[in-house]
Amino acid sequence: MDDLENPMNIVINRLKEREKELRCLYRVEDILSVGMRTVEETLKALLEVIPSGWQHPGVCEVSISYGDVLVSTENFRETDWMQQADLVVDNNLVGEIRICYTDLIRLVNNSQFLEEEQKLLNAIAERISACIFDRKLKMAIDFLKSKTLKGMPADISEMFTTMDDIHWKWRLRMTLSLAEKTDLEKYGIRGMYLVGSTKDATAGPASDIDLLIFIKNDVQKQLMLQEWIDGWGNGLSIYNQARTGYKIDKLFHLHLVDIENIGRMQEYIEVIDSPYRPAILLKGSKPVLP
Repeated sequence: MDDLENPMNIVINRLKEREKELRCLYRVEDILSVGMRTVEETLKALLEVIPSGWQHPGVCEVSISYGDVLVSTENFRETDWMQQADLVVDNNLVGEIRICYTDLIRLVNNSQFLEEEQKLLNAIAERISACIFDRKLKMAIDFLKSKTLKGMPADISEMFTTMDDIHWKWRLRMTLSLAEKTDLEKYGIRGMYLVGSTKDATAGPASDIDLLIFIKNDVQKQLMLQEWIDGWGNGLSIYNQARTGYKIDKLFHLHLVDIENIGRMQEYIEVIDSPYRPAILLKGSKPVLP
């Protein structure tokens, strides 16, 4: 038996990984608790400690973005082994943390990352988000004490708005992921478009996602496509309800257009070509009228 597969060694290794994660979190807390630092200085300091919580710190690279600030370790790049967590402040996406492994060390369940490592990344992202919010709140309070609203910095004025962008942004991200994984030939799709509130960046917690799909007149393929989209929609509906409390039976609202139906084709091509609210092409190509 491989030493790594020995039950006792597995338990010991897991405990060691948890210890590393806790030490990493403590070091993150220490950095976030230090005052009189700029946001960029704080994020750069975090780059030095975050890899220590991962099982392969020697090949672990980090990138953190917040607004116009982007910091990363020297060898960070896009690889086949990536993790990501959003920075969310007052229901707005303000940045993200990305982790990459630059080399393949060992795969477990088709991934180099442990489930606990994603939880650790989420926890770090939440702490950074809370720190940014506290910083903005303190600045806003100090600014209001000055009894003038002239020259209010943008990052403070944002705190007094009611616009939340997290809802449309995560919907857009998931829609792009869905499109990437959709096999056009398998489902007889000619073109796949995003329309509606997610495309317009106005989606709220109860909004669905409107997809406009030009498809061949094949009942079997259309049923398969509906099942494929519903599978994604059901999972994302549960996620949305857990986050917002809003229950949406069908998160994806499909507008299927038979490419042999000239009348409907003309109608929807006018929609995607609208000079004011054009649709976003997700995958495939624009159908051509005969």
